[in-house]
Amino acid sequence: MIERFATDVDRAARTASIACARRGPIYSDHDIVVALRSAAAQLGQVASAKDYAALTAGTKLPSLTTILNRIGGWSNAITAAGLIPGAAADRCRARRWTEEACWDALRQVADELGQIPSVLAYERFATGRGDLPSSATIRNRLGRWSSMAARLAAERELSEQLQVRARSAGDALAGA
Repeated sequence: MIERFATDVDRAARTASIACARRGPIYSDHDIVVALRSAAAQLGQVASAKDYAALTAGTKLPSLTTILNRIGGWSNAITAAGLIPGAAADRCRARRWTEEACWDALRQVADELGQIPSVLAYERFATGRGDLPSSATIRNRLGRWSSMAARLAAERELSEQLQVRARSAGDALAGA
């Protein structure tokens, strides 16, 4: 009956009514800022996205998804709330595998193997060794493996040239 007599306006009004009924509460930007500051106060530090989601699950606070969609990312939301992004991670732990530490590890493996390792060779060599970062960590910090290999090759070539020059200079001094 409704199908037969409803006009396009009636159908549009009904669709809008159903959509409003499904929609949850609408939060203002201020509500989001208050929720983020509240989470930071409860945790004693700036909340990570994961911490915020766990803390607010089942509450009437804005969901993580709402915040991410409205503000455009977790760091942007934290900044909008007047907090410092990454402060929680910085307080929890220092990054073990810095860029320089990854280069040192890669140079060490190249020296121990006697050649610049491929990703697979590195993974095999580093497996079970806590003193070496994973290949994924190295790639995350340093970029493409081929670029790293090229840089290592250039470093090794330069080092060999300097050693040859030093020996030549030493030989020249010894002969004099």
